[in-house]
Amino acid sequence: MINQKENNMIVELHILQNFPPASLNRDDTNSPKDCEFGGHRRARISSQCLKRSVRLSEDFRSRLGGSTSIRTKRLHAQLKRLLELPPDPDKSSDEAVSSLIENVYCKMDSKSAQQTSVPLYLSARELAALADRIRPHWNDFLADADKAFSKHCKGIEKELTDCCSSDIALFGRMMAEKPAQNIDAASQVAHAISTNRLSMEMDFFTAVDDLLPAGESGAGMMGIVEYNSSCFYRYSNVDVSQLTRNLRNDLDLARKTLQAFIHASITAIPSGKQTSTAARTMPSFILGVVRTDASAWSLANAFVKPIAPSRANNEDIVEGSIIALGKYWSALTDAFGAEGVATKVACSIGYQCPENLADAAVPSVNRFVDRIVAAVEIEEVVS
Repeated sequence: MINQKENNMIVELHILQNFPPASLNRDDTNSPKDCEFGGHRRARISSQCLKRSVRLSEDFRSRLGGSTSIRTKRLHAQLKRLLELPPDPDKSSDEAVSSLIENVYCKMDSKSAQQTSVPLYLSARELAALADRIRPHWNDFLADADKAFSKHCKGIEKELTDCCSSDIALFGRMMAEKPAQNIDAASQVAHAISTNRLSMEMDFFTAVDDLLPAGESGAGMMGIVEYNSSCFYRYSNVDVSQLTRNLRNDLDLARKTLQAFIHASITAIPSGKQTSTAARTMPSFILGVVRTDASAWSLANAFVKPIAPSRANNEDIVEGSIIALGKYWSALTDAFGAEGVATKVACSIGYQCPENLADAAVPSVNRFVDRIVAAVEIEEVVS
């Protein structure tokens, strides 16, 4: 039975993660991204970068099997493979596939006939469903693709959106030319900001020529790259009802998706400059909150005043950030109440959990995820 009164459950993640010298996410000038917050420059990792890290992580994809997606402009070649067409250029087939894409999704690129004009975010199930619908009628498409589309593809847009994958259900998608295929995101992901004041530094590097003749000196090349070491506050949330709606009331998949999102949000790390920095550090503190009143609280303002190591208290930047987050949580719940908080779970790795969150502490990430997911009521919703 469909639940007419949707629950208002929101799952929130607050993560503190300290990195050694790194350049995890760069701007158009190849510099690590930054921003101003609280009147001070901070290191920043964009939400787009974090979401890509999550959805492409092995942790996320292995937990969800085939319920994942690709973002690409190269749909033409992918569809030819799914339709079991020869990969070599063939004018009739290529034009029919292009016409099909334009009828279903968007225009082809005017400068590259084999690519779409914009990247498309598509689930594997959706593409398989599209190919299954077209394959028996391929000769009709070869004869007149537009006419065949009108004849054989009635209701195709609903069928394709019903094949929504876990990552599209979480992060949503926009089809500018086919708004009926838009999907509202179930999650919100904030730009990660450093809890500390940004200190950008320069690495002067040289590349030595291994075959440099004896007697000669000097580098084969030299350059400068920017980096910084920062402790980031990361915040994200998931609207449980929207997630269930996007997944067409597949309750088991919704639970698996939530579990995979939490796991991957903790373990996934942006790939920027990892070859030369190996900044693969795990979070030091995680707070998960399950709410029942549809509200959501970012704790970013805990760090309006940049955290700095306290030599007097022998306190490092991570410890100072954990203390600040705990204090701010108390300030918010004292002021606004905690009636909407159904469950909170904290996991502190290598540091003491704040006293006001000690009753929520668990010793491992697996226990953290299990307790959060167990506290969430996933029910059918009205589509």
